[in-house]
Amino acid sequence: MNMKLMSRALVALALGASALLLPPSAAQAAPAAPTAEPSIQLKAVAAGNVPLENVRWNIFKKDPVSGTWDQGIQAGPLLTGPDGSMSWNVAAGATYKVCFYDDDYDYNTRAVRYADRCWDGAATQATATEWTPTAQQPTLTGSVTLPPAGSSLTVGHPWVDGSAKVGVPLTVRPGVWGPEGVALTYQWITLDGGVRTPIAGATGTTFTPTAAQAGKTVLVDVTGTLAGYRTAMNRRLVGKVGGTTPTMSGTLAIQGTPMPGNTLTIKPGLSFAPAGTDPMATWYVNGKPVGGSTDLANSNLVVTNAMAGAPVELRVIAYNWDCCDSQLYASAQTTIGGGVTTSPKPTVSGSAVVGSTLTAQAGAWAPSGVTLAYQWLRDGAPIANATGATYALAEADRGKKITVKVTGTLAGGYPPVVRTSDPTATVQGVLAQGTPTITGQAVVGQTLTAAPGAWTPTPAFAYEWFAGGTKITGATGASYQPVAADRGKAITVKVTGTLAGYQSASRTSAATGLVQGVLTSATPTISGDVVVGGTLTANPGAWGPSGVALTYQWLRDDAPIGGATAPTYVLTDADAGKAVTVKVTGTLSGYVTTSRTSLAAGALLAPFAAAPAPTVSGRTTVGQTLTAGTGTWDPAPAFGYQWLRSGSPIAGATGATYRLSAADAGTRISVRVTGTLDGYVTTAMTSAPTATVTGTFTSAPAPRISGKAKVGRKLTAKPGAWAPTATVRYQWLRNGKVIKGATRATYKLAKADRGKRVSVRVTGTRTGYVTVVKTSAATKKVAR
Repeated sequence: MNMKLMSRALVALALGASALLLPPSAAQAAPAAPTAEPSIQLKAVAAGNVPLENVRWNIFKKDPVSGTWDQGIQAGPLLTGPDGSMSWNVAAGATYKVCFYDDDYDYNTRAVRYADRCWDGAATQATATEWTPTAQQPTLTGSVTLPPAGSSLTVGHPWVDGSAKVGVPLTVRPGVWGPEGVALTYQWITLDGGVRTPIAGATGTTFTPTAAQAGKTVLVDVTGTLAGYRTAMNRRLVGKVGGTTPTMSGTLAIQGTPMPGNTLTIKPGLSFAPAGTDPMATWYVNGKPVGGSTDLANSNLVVTNAMAGAPVELRVIAYNWDCCDSQLYASAQTTIGGGVTTSPKPTVSGSAVVGSTLTAQAGAWAPSGVTLAYQWLRDGAPIANATGATYALAEADRGKKITVKVTGTLAGGYPPVVRTSDPTATVQGVLAQGTPTITGQAVVGQTLTAAPGAWTPTPAFAYEWFAGGTKITGATGASYQPVAADRGKAITVKVTGTLAGYQSASRTSAATGLVQGVLTSATPTISGDVVVGGTLTANPGAWGPSGVALTYQWLRDDAPIGGATAPTYVLTDADAGKAVTVKVTGTLSGYVTTSRTSLAAGALLAPFAAAPAPTVSGRTTVGQTLTAGTGTWDPAPAFGYQWLRSGSPIAGATGATYRLSAADAGTRISVRVTGTLDGYVTTAMTSAPTATVTGTFTSAPAPRISGKAKVGRKLTAKPGAWAPTATVRYQWLRNGKVIKGATRATYKLAKADRGKRVSVRVTGTRTGYVTVVKTSAATKKVAR
């Protein structure tokens, strides 16, 4: 291996074999040991056993004492051959792991990239299968299948400006990555004793080494990511912080006119010290190396039309490992003229909503004569037939981001220049909006309910209520109860529909009528006599607020009574048997007209058309039966009876007939007849009293006379036992004729009585009874 390759191999060793330094032929050049020597011979393949060429591989050896694994083979690049194979001799008795990495971007130009895999199918080195050669299996053979990981990025070649010294800022230029949209991240790393350590917080394009990095080699990793592509990383070695480097006298510059047809070279006058320093130069056009690395004397760039407008960079790295522990870096830049000289980044105007039209603003390209072509992209993929300066967003664009690619071409074989806009916001769909409506009464305290209407597709709804056009604080539900402050204002509701992937939309309902207040009201009551001809009075109770006008309507069985609209009402025959109520209605501007109805005044019954006084028939003598005659009532009711003695009810005498008792004697009897019939006034009629009831003695014996019938002797009248007890009067008789003055119970016989017969007449009387006269038998003739 010549010195230049050796120097580059040493750099590869410092970088951990991740830099692209040797061609694959150099890495594979060492002949395999005799077949008896243990070896690893594997293939990297895709599904279907398709060989994968230029896949990087490495072999890791296990320390038998510590059990740790080394950093792998420090040479390279180690790439698979055309048949996907690799081969490497190993030491007998040692333990190994083998991994494949599809991360080479200099020799590997495949459009599709594959994921890392290790023997035997493991995704990482940590989980890879260990293998130790044995006498029975001295060679590890087989295939490792790598699954697809996405499309291949165009990987830039990073370059760091600045010196690796404490306190001196270092800035990485990532190179040209593609396609557009690649997101780049950065990580500065120290390399010390073969151990790579990410520097905490050092993740920007600029990093200033501190004393903590002194004496350590600094690298920077640039990682590119893009959806649908395999993540890629490229690394740039900076050098040892505070280390020694070769020196360069003069200024690195590009010589020649940067126009197509010319050749660019390195401006003479550079010198490097100490002796033996080996500077190598590489030309980069559009971020890609052209022609490989050569010494400065043989380094040049032939400019073609295809390079017109491209940035050019000359990079020089000087090595001298005899004197120094770090490299010298220098670069110079220019831009190829000709072709398209001005190509601004296009912009897109318009709303990223389905149905809207996007317009591409290409900007001012130069020189004149540049022809512009457009291609609209959906999430980076070309949209069929979308090649105009405008594009109408379709449903297929919903949820996607749109860009426009503008390609400028200029006659003369110049390369086309492609510029792509920044992506739009994610395209949103359009909701088909319904028309919200409000149901319910626009009255203070009543509930209004919003119906959003029919929206397509159905979103989530939010509500905002407004009174008189002013948003009501806190009123964000599907219903709302107007408050006193809303009186006199119209209510509306704004319904907003939201749905992922769609543009939010709002619609406002038609307004309600003006909100009305609610009157304070009371249930009216009725006072007065509930009889035909009686006057009823409505008592409305307390109504408010002040100024309420009250009107009245009297109702008969809930139907309005014509003309009965005053606070009072006189009952008529038409009200008989009906429920009479009064409805009081309150009205006031700005308030809901309110009506309250009383309870019924009470049942109003009809009078009987005919209700004659009853009559009493029968003899008015104790023991006789009296009969009540009702007469003819209209209509005919059911009758009840109550017999009266001198106007007072006789206990138990409630039949249509009554048998006179001794208690009735001397009194006058009458009967009260009560007629009852549904819907009619219960009516009681009383007969005229009878004649005074007379009794008859049940026992009225003839009197007896005791004593001797002789002049001068006394006779005594014995009346006997009368029933009931009677008052007895006496009258003595001489031969049947009244003896004047002889009215006592005793009588002394006189001379006039001699030869006569004497008797006594007893008269029994009792109030209410028939007077009874009884005469005794006559005595013998009175003797002398």
